[in-house]
Amino acid sequence: TLDAVDIPVGPWGHSIDLPWAGPEAEAWNGRLIAKSLAKLREYGFTTASGLPRIAYQGIRAGQPAFDFTAGDRQMQAFRDAGFSMPVVSYCPLPGLNTYFRDETALQAAGMSDYSQFLRALFSTVQAHADQAAWLPVYWNIGDEPIGDALTRSAENAEAYRQAFPSGPPLFTAASSFAGSDAADPHFRLSRALHVANWNLHDEASVKLLHDAGGQWAFYNGGNRWTFGVYMYKAARQFDMQFRLSWHWNATAGDPYYALDCREDDYAWCQASPQGALIPSVHFEQLREGLDDYRRLATLARLAGQRAATPAGQDAQQLVARVVGSFRLGDRELTGWPSFAALRAELDAAINRLRAEGAETR
Repeated sequence: TLDAVDIPVGPWGHSIDLPWAGPEAEAWNGRLIAKSLAKLREYGFTTASGLPRIAYQGIRAGQPAFDFTAGDRQMQAFRDAGFSMPVVSYCPLPGLNTYFRDETALQAAGMSDYSQFLRALFSTVQAHADQAAWLPVYWNIGDEPIGDALTRSAENAEAYRQAFPSGPPLFTAASSFAGSDAADPHFRLSRALHVANWNLHDEASVKLLHDAGGQWAFYNGGNRWTFGVYMYKAARQFDMQFRLSWHWNATAGDPYYALDCREDDYAWCQASPQGALIPSVHFEQLREGLDDYRRLATLARLAGQRAATPAGQDAQQLVARVVGSFRLGDRELTGWPSFAALRAELDAAINRLRAEGAETR
């Protein structure tokens, strides 16, 4: 038995939808969502993206109006599946452009201050989230902007941050930033967010963001290492907030004809024509990574309980040696000849502590 994963970790997306409408497709989609969430939980993953789907319907009787029907249903499905950690939206919000200032929506609301407009809208959303017992949400308000779009995205994020200096609600965006150039426009965007969700990053960029009062997360670059030992270092030493990677199952065409725009090369899981889940090798590798993370977490906890004993001290040194063998940005196995050798060393240390009666819960 290993400790559970203690941070939000999962895929972009969570469904395996058919690309057409109708009652049969809706029934299929619902069944596959339930199966997908169960499989993610079975493998130890703790979050996903693609919810809550809500729609902004304008100002009615002086108050922002939303349709929360789909979002409530999604949140209930996640809770029913046993999820409790924050999720990342990364889904459309019809009626509002969340990636850039939506001047059309602002004018239609009869307002002129964009931050006040956002405060009115998302205060209504947060009040519903609290009343409906939603899981916490990181609202995604940007997706890898560059050039002029990067400047517009940063201005947009600054308006959201002005509306909600500390949250909730909390806002994130997908981007990258490495190094320590505070004048880099990617850093302007990053520090405006409650959590900057970075693909490319390094220790210098994390330190710069932390010094500015910001937080960070890590997306994509998914492999066993970055979902295991690397993730442990990122979370325990550098306070990474969540971890996502592309994609549970991105279907944009006929789901049984891969040349019709189906990203099966990145899909964590497929579905058979009968609706059975077919995990990919990639998904299994990520699960193995989670198990590496859980081994390190278990070993660190047991070592702390027996810190005064030789076995406990040896275990603490082993954890320090593992996480000290590489730096953020090193995305492949480092310091051991194989994952099997690394895992064998961790298992031996865990078993030694348990044999000496270290396990207390």
